[in-house]
Amino acid sequence: MQKILEQKGGDYPKVIDYACGSGHFLIEAVEAINAVHPAENNDWAGEHIYGIEKDYRLARVSQVSMFMNGAGKANIIFGDGLDNDKGVKNEAFDILVANPPYSVSAFKSHLKLKNNQLTLLNHITNNGSEIEVLFCERIEQLLNSGGIGAVLPSSILSNDSSSYIAARQLLLNTFYFRAIVHLGSKTFGATGTNTVVLFLEKMPYPDLHPKS
Repeated sequence: MQKILEQKGGDYPKVIDYACGSGHFLIEAVEAINAVHPAENNDWAGEHIYGIEKDYRLARVSQVSMFMNGAGKANIIFGDGLDNDKGVKNEAFDILVANPPYSVSAFKSHLKLKNNQLTLLNHITNNGSEIEVLFCERIEQLLNSGGIGAVLPSSILSNDSSSYIAARQLLLNTFYFRAIVHLGSKTFGATGTNTVVLFLEKMPYPDLHPKS
């Protein structure tokens, strides 16, 4: 994030968490930006901070959290982070931070995307649980350039099923991998899922040639 802030100069970066939960990552982002751009208030957040949350209760909690931390004008949207509605445009963001859902059984039957097409859906069976694959594609859609820090299951790097291979191919073709941090299985309570944090930077001109 520091590098992106330096590149933006005096401008504020546009930040999104497309599965923001209670808003913790967004609050951290606001604090990091304020450290570089001290201001009398956080009115700038109204044009630069976006969170999307599918759980209405958590969306409300996130909005209150932002208000309590001085960024009440931040855009906290009750909606599906995989969709394009609610005024969230593709290639509009400089920074994405997120810990999206993963391993959701038979999620395809409940997925209702009104305004978006995700090509990786074609690699997932009707009973598949790898929803994190779609959130990888959504990362590529949302960022114009710049970077991400996303918590994902470690299977995104090693699973050999078609959907995971396609997700890795997409990330390799469109992002520079700056760092991978292995968190283990106890970082997020009792989920028991091994997770990693991917620190990526989007290529200015995505590589259309597959990498192996």
